Amino acid sequence: RRSRKLEPALCRYQTSGTRNGQVGPFTTQEAADAAANSARDSAIAELQGEAQNAVNNAIAAAKAQLGSIQFRYEEITEPYGFGKYWGSNGSQQAISVPANTNNDYVMKNDEWSLQVNLKKTDSETGSQIAADAQYEIYQWDVVTGKYQPTGGYNTYSVQRQGDGTYAVINSAAYATTDAMRHTLYYTQRNQGKFILVETKAPAGYFGDWTDIDHPGTAGTPLGKRAYYIEITQDNDSSVLWLDNADYNADILTADKGGTKLVTGGGVETTVSIYSTANDSTRTYNTDNSGKAANEDSYTTTATDGVMKNDRTLGEISISKVDLDAVRYVGGSTAHG
Repeated sequence: RRSRKLEPALCRYQTSGTRNGQVGPFTTQEAADAAANSARDSAIAELQGEAQNAVNNAIAAAKAQLGSIQFRYEEITEPYGFGKYWGSNGSQQAISVPANTNNDYVMKNDEWSLQVNLKKTDSETGSQIAADAQYEIYQWDVVTGKYQPTGGYNTYSVQRQGDGTYAVINSAAYATTDAMRHTLYYTQRNQGKFILVETKAPAGYFGDWTDIDHPGTAGTPLGKRAYYIEITQDNDSSVLWLDNADYNADILTADKGGTKLVTGGGVETTVSIYSTANDSTRTYNTDNSGKAANEDSYTTTATDGVMKNDRTLGEISISKVDLDAVRYVGGSTAHG
């Protein structure tokens, strides 16, 4: 019998994958295992690197986002005297706040406002009065605790317009448009409080006296009726046409305590302001002698939207005399 020598079989080993590492063939299992372990370690390291990069990027993005935080806010309740403003830096904003900063952000409010006009008419005819009247408007001042006249702090005055009416005009530097020049504004200093008075009546007309039988100083507000105006949320942005029925204040002839008012002439006096309007009706005696056969008096009443003035009164008495008899004629009829 012939004998044969057996040779060991040759085995080939190969690993596969997409990560970095050695790829067979390998002559031994040990070499294949070592290559597989090396590829696994490389893959783990690469995945760990990618994960760390993702974490680093996320942290960087978070830091960038936290470095400037976005806020959006809306004003719910406005301070008294003001409403919401919808323009730039208004009551609803989106702002960006950098980290570790201390910043001021401007928020504007729209102040309450009011326009005030007057139309002067003759109380008998109802026609507009051609002659000019003069007015003063006083603005409350919380600093002095008094009503102050036009000039300096008070930028308001009453001026006659082209159509013959009168309007309160704002001459402040910020009043750059016609609408703003015709508007009174609420401020924390004036608290929206104003007093308007006719200081001089048109020629041929009575002054707006508190007591027509005991007038004050002509050409001044002393002893005159006045018109207290307050800007509120209810009348915000409206147009007010003053009339006699709005009479709700009196400017006294001297300082008698209470609320103070400084006239345009620098006189400090007292102003009485009433919670409700006073009766503006006036009755005039047109027959002081008692001899006239016509009306003995007439009464003026307020009309909505117009400011009436009463004409000054006079009386003419005529006596009939018989020149021959040198006596008054007794009869009421005469030939001729």
